[in-house]
Amino acid sequence: MYTCPVCANMLPDGAVYCARCNWLAGAPGPAGYGPAPGPPGSGAPGAGGYGPPPYLYADPPTVVGPPPFDAGGWSPYPMPPARKVNGLAIGAMCTSIGAIVLTLACGIGVLAAPVGAVLGHVSLSQIKQTGEDGRGMALAGIIIGWALTALLAVGIVLIVVLAASS
Repeated sequence: MYTCPVCANMLPDGAVYCARCNWLAGAPGPAGYGPAPGPPGSGAPGAGGYGPPPYLYADPPTVVGPPPFDAGGWSPYPMPPARKVNGLAIGAMCTSIGAIVLTLACGIGVLAAPVGAVLGHVSLSQIKQTGEDGRGMALAGIIIGWALTALLAVGIVLIVVLAASS
């Protein structure tokens, strides 16, 4: 009896091939497998070195739970269509934020703030009718626009009061 150098199956004397891995008797085994050389000059094979790498005949890993999501692959569940975002809502938010920047930079932004608030109100009414997305952006445009307009009004009142008192 001897051992197959590929799969470590026990082979009877005179076997022509291994029934487990079809290795032909007398053919060289894979590199790094088979008997390790003994001490130099002894001619005797060393112990060990037989057997396949541990991953060849290992059981497949057990998968628990659903397979991971694959963004590019097939899914049994249809994706809902993407909803359209209201363009006036985007315009309201951008105008109101731009009004803040322009007010801080050169003071002209106070003219754009009420425009952003009005655009926000118009977009909210459109969103209610059409069911589009963008309600949060419309609300941001309204809040920022009216807050900046209120600050402008308070500033004008303070200027008039200070000018009248002096």
